[in-house]
Amino acid sequence: MITTLRVIFLSIVSSLSACGQETFIDPRDNNEYSIVQIGNYQWFGTNLRFLTPDSWCAQNSHVEPCSQSNFYFHSDLQQLCPTGWRIPTWEDWKNTLEIINQSDSLVVEITELPYTNYRIIAERVIQENVLQDTAYLNLNPLGWIQGKKWVMQPDQANLWVTESHATGPPPHLHVRDSSILKHAHEHHIWDKPKKQRRFAVRCIKCIDE
Repeated sequence: MITTLRVIFLSIVSSLSACGQETFIDPRDNNEYSIVQIGNYQWFGTNLRFLTPDSWCAQNSHVEPCSQSNFYFHSDLQQLCPTGWRIPTWEDWKNTLEIINQSDSLVVEITELPYTNYRIIAERVIQENVLQDTAYLNLNPLGWIQGKKWVMQPDQANLWVTESHATGPPPHLHVRDSSILKHAHEHHIWDKPKKQRRFAVRCIKCIDE
């Protein structure tokens, strides 16, 4: 059964006076990141590249996507972002999109997806030109890692996200040109090592925190 909740959507604007940019150097490894301010949020302008023992680029630094991103198991999530930064929540994402759109409403679809042994609730924000945006988050479609293999996906970016009330597998995002899908499932997350997926990470902080 599919249930859809639609909320009024206002059109995307091309500029935002609250958006500024600076840089941050991670003291752990001296990697430098552009910082984009959107409202009260400060976002890394590129994916995290910090190496952990289990991150994919720790063993595959020569492979193309490692110049732009690293990829992490769910078990790494608590230790990834530098001090003062964190992995964004799904609410952070939606709030940020509202600020970019200069709107307090988004088109949101909530869908129940059947799986073999269980069902998951997916939430999709309808958002045009997300992957084409270079003024704000500049997301790149770098695919994911499954087991030890890089799976290239030219039509979407894939990132970990957090939810304070989540009790199951950690959720993740599939960011496409026309939408951002958030869901969580056991398959490929709590799975055999050769099937487990590793996703990219963006770090965020709120200046009010």
